[in-house]
Amino acid sequence: RCYKDTSDEFDILDYAQTGVSEVGKKVSFKTEQSGKTIAEEAKKEMRAKRSGDPKALGLKTGIDNLDRQIGSLLPSDLIVIAARPGMGKSSLVTTFLKNMTVDYGKKCGLLTFEMSAKQQFWRLVSQVSDISMSKIKNSERMSDEEFALYCDWSDYVEGLPILYYDGARSLSIVSLKIKAMVAQGAEIIMIDYVQLMNNGGNGGNREQEISSITRELKSLASELGVPIIALS
Repeated sequence: RCYKDTSDEFDILDYAQTGVSEVGKKVSFKTEQSGKTIAEEAKKEMRAKRSGDPKALGLKTGIDNLDRQIGSLLPSDLIVIAARPGMGKSSLVTTFLKNMTVDYGKKCGLLTFEMSAKQQFWRLVSQVSDISMSKIKNSERMSDEEFALYCDWSDYVEGLPILYYDGARSLSIVSLKIKAMVAQGAEIIMIDYVQLMNNGGNGGNREQEISSITRELKSLASELGVPIIALS
């Protein structure tokens, strides 16, 4: 397929990644562990938490009531946030981004398929600056002072440790992007949202396809050692 002039580079990458994934499923395995080994690992993790090790303590969302309910976000966690359309899932992700980057200095990766990266950037500027989204979207209505204020806050948000992606939605490409973000230092990945992804299925059951995508995201979280928040 690589030698055909009509082949799209993303299709080739998707095809190759799918093949590698299938091979990996056939050859990878995990050896059994004794109760003693697991117990020692558990005590090691608990001691690390008691000593205040940031990695062991995990990440906080910055929303106190939520953090009290779910505790911290730990490496290998897959957290699926499900709600009907229009219930504020994307706004919640924006709040997570602001809290984790501004308050805790964590580097985040955002894969946004519900809206463009630019729109998510605008949402974040609006949240940190209290400039309404209506004014940001209709900048021709801003006064010179309001636009200058927006530019100041835009420069601030630009410097926050966030990696954005709003491109191809196939699972194999998304997996590569998540791995690239983690390689660049992302400590948590957020996806908005799962139903807009696909795994290259050929007209199969959509529910099964979403289940397959979710399983793959859980595997990625475990493999990379970062929490993944996925909206659904």
